[in-house]
Amino acid sequence: MASLGLLAWQQGRWQLLPPSRCYLLSGSEGSARPLLELMLEQPPLRPALDHLHQAVENDRPSLVHAGGQSWAERLYQQPGFAGRFAAAMDVHSRPAATAWTHPVPLAHHRRLLDVGGGFGTHSRAALEAAPGLEAHVLELPAVVVAAGAQADERLRFASGDLWYDAWPEADLHFFSDVFHDWPLDRCSQLARRSFECLPPRGRIVVHEMLLDEDRAGPAAVVANAVSMLLWSEGQQLTAGELRALLEGAGFARVRVERTFGCWAIAQGEKP
Repeated sequence: MASLGLLAWQQGRWQLLPPSRCYLLSGSEGSARPLLELMLEQPPLRPALDHLHQAVENDRPSLVHAGGQSWAERLYQQPGFAGRFAAAMDVHSRPAATAWTHPVPLAHHRRLLDVGGGFGTHSRAALEAAPGLEAHVLELPAVVVAAGAQADERLRFASGDLWYDAWPEADLHFFSDVFHDWPLDRCSQLARRSFECLPPRGRIVVHEMLLDEDRAGPAAVVANAVSMLLWSEGQQLTAGELRALLEGAGFARVRVERTFGCWAIAQGEKP
């Protein structure tokens, strides 16, 4: 509600702003309460709001899709879901795929490992920006099968579980929309594993849509964070949280910068 300009943190408490006082209070001249109450009666909005309420009260996601399974569980257990999910992420990734490559010194690296990289959308952008680079995409077997026709001499796909299987050798690790899928303790594990696998002077790049530090914007990222309460175990991150994760894993010279719209990258170097 803060991201939509309906609430503001003032004098130590959340307070209504003029649009809320006009449209959301009973008895105000412009009150929209009858309309909103009618909308709340319509499926599937009412159940979704009930589950969001439950998530906020319990301070953990309320997984209502596919019988209470998170998207990660569905990747492993639901036939065909991994390929469909990767295809959707391919479309989701295209607009921002070329913007993140500019601030990263790709020419200083030999091989990029795109962890959980789907159909390789971001890898192809990196290969186009750096002719001397090659890339491996680490993905679940079902995604690798679906993406196999897109491999070539510089872009390879490797089957594996990012948590348990060995990672292909690389001096540059790239993660897009991966950290936000997991609770912060799992994100910390992922950053530490990247640090351990990289050689000295290896680089990590984490590509995410970032929340403002007060978590009240940008509105599009806040909306995504709210929707994730119904299907994911993770959360959208702030720049400060992302920086702390990388520095806590041992990375040096960590910096965070905006790249495209709400997107940003955090990158750090292994000493």
